[in-house]
Amino acid sequence: MKNLTNNHEKLILIISNLPNNKIILKLIIKKILKKKFSCCINYTKINSIFIWKKKIVKKKEYKITFKTIFSLKNKVIKIIKKYHPYKIPEILIKKINYINTIYYKWFKKHLYK
Repeated sequence: MKNLTNNHEKLILIISNLPNNKIILKLIIKKILKKKFSCCINYTKINSIFIWKKKIVKKKEYKITFKTIFSLKNKVIKIIKKYHPYKIPEILIKKINYINTIYYKWFKKHLYK
């Protein structure tokens, strides 16, 4: 168990939904991985229903989760905003209160320094 007390080193998840466009998805993932702002990114296809311009919209999208640390969050968000095609991209952050120590060491070893 790793109890993280330093906020800058805390693991966070940054979550965003992207349109059903693998080119944009892969572009964002590649940029963030190359810069080592995350070393593990997950994505999956989802069905989304939301209100846009006073209408209910159904779309196929990708939910993408970037694992990173608090001190790199602005760098990840900047890339998401730069390449995200939506006028108002969803960007959510979840704090993680527990992480396996061995995983955390591996994770930190592969991040931007």
